Amino acid sequence: MMALAVLVGCLARTDRVAAAEETTILPNIYIGTINVGGMTRSEAEAAISSYVEDLSDMKVTLDSPNEDLTLTGKDIGLEADLSGTVEKAIRIGNSGNIVSRFTETQDMTQTTLTYEIDYTVDETAVRTLLEQNQEKLENEPIDWGLTRTNGAFVIVEGQEGTTLKVTDSVKAVSDFFNNTWDKTSMNVTVELVSDVSEVKGSREELEVVQDVLGTFSTNYSDSIENRKANVALATSFIDGTILYPGESFSVEETISPISSENGYLVAAGYEGDTVVDAIGGGVCQVATTIYDAALYAELQIDQRNNHSMIVTYVDYAFDAAIAEGYKDVKFTNTTDYPIYIEGTADGSTLTFTIYGKETRAANRTVEYVSQTLDYKAASVSVVVVDEDLGYVKGIQGGHPYAVAQLVKNVYVDGVLTESSVVNTSSYKTNNTIWEIGMNCDNAEAIAEVNEAIATADPEILNEVIQKWAQYYGTGGYNTTGERVFNSDGTRVGATTTDTTTTTTTTDTTTNTTTNTTTTDSTSTSTNTTSSTTTTDTTSTSAN
Repeated sequence: MMALAVLVGCLARTDRVAAAEETTILPNIYIGTINVGGMTRSEAEAAISSYVEDLSDMKVTLDSPNEDLTLTGKDIGLEADLSGTVEKAIRIGNSGNIVSRFTETQDMTQTTLTYEIDYTVDETAVRTLLEQNQEKLENEPIDWGLTRTNGAFVIVEGQEGTTLKVTDSVKAVSDFFNNTWDKTSMNVTVELVSDVSEVKGSREELEVVQDVLGTFSTNYSDSIENRKANVALATSFIDGTILYPGESFSVEETISPISSENGYLVAAGYEGDTVVDAIGGGVCQVATTIYDAALYAELQIDQRNNHSMIVTYVDYAFDAAIAEGYKDVKFTNTTDYPIYIEGTADGSTLTFTIYGKETRAANRTVEYVSQTLDYKAASVSVVVVDEDLGYVKGIQGGHPYAVAQLVKNVYVDGVLTESSVVNTSSYKTNNTIWEIGMNCDNAEAIAEVNEAIATADPEILNEVIQKWAQYYGTGGYNTTGERVFNSDGTRVGATTTDTTTTTTTTDTTTNTTTNTTTTDSTSTSTNTTSSTTTTDTTSTSAN
């Protein structure tokens, strides 16, 4: 009993001494990595505050597959949760009854006690920083590709793409400071979370693309400069396209938007059965040329529309039209290998060539033939103006009505083994419009011209007008607007009536050829003749 009293007395005196002096933390007590043993409350709080302030300058690297983002602890709102930590440390051996304090004091001479610090980040701030820098933390996938230089293919290596998962990345940053960080390093790296986008293609797949599967060319050398520019621009959008097996291609999607903002210029184009100036005039020739190349490559044609009126750069039924949201050329790569589309436009000749791996038999050949099923020449509409008889001026070139079909013939060893209709195309007609003068005092001449007008036959009308023009007035213009007769009734550059008659016959023959020669492969040359004979320069450069 005496010993216990002495112990109690000693502890009582110790307690009174501690109360008289500022309480200190027992040895071997840590807050986080800071040894606060022997420190007073104010000393411990100062030590921890200094440590927490250092967190603001910590270097935090957010690692992504594309580019790293370097921040500080302050940027991400890194904070230490110190709520009650110092108080907990002080209470060890300094609170409770006499026995518990004695026991805790004795224990701390033989063990270590650590109070862990909880760290938090400002997740809203982290999210904002990730979203603001998302573009550089991600990278678009680069598919394996091909370029064609000096007649040879060069393979372009692909690269995987990544897409940042923002929400998962915010959680990764927060988890790192709660669970992974060693609490001592002031230069840390946190790996962000991203999805990987696989690239399309491979070296092995593209190495086999060497053979010409189909090619087709059209001429546009007579086009105006704006139309030439449109053809070249649309071709450039298509050139270099790679289609893997089963993939489809749309001309409209590839060359759109057909707008001035995208570089297209104003040129003539078809709108219904009229010729109008429009942005992108000429792109239909691009659609036509690649359509025919796809035919010879024997790809699957998913969509094709003929023009509303005939065009002059291909035979009937070989053409294909583009109208945004309405008409398109679409086809699918139905081969077992990738195909590469090459387009060239040099200001004169437009060519599309489709390369791939040839698997068709060497003794098998394919041809396409245009067959005209119905045809009717364009009529002439006459506008009488206040000019002398003999005045004739072409205002609009006409387009004939035609129905044609495109036939595919397959030959094996030169023998026709298969024939099928690829498409049937119907083309609208529009009238040739002439201005003519009717001023003269000869009733017979007026009557004969009116009869010719009633026939709506350009050959008859041209012949009758020029018959009387040599006798009357100061008119004397032919259908292209060129002067034919002088004011004295003689033909320009001629000295005899026989010369006049010969020339008139030549003009008539030209028109006759235009209106009747319409079948098979001759239609290309026929259409070209039509555009020059009837001054249809607008329609020639339209599509």
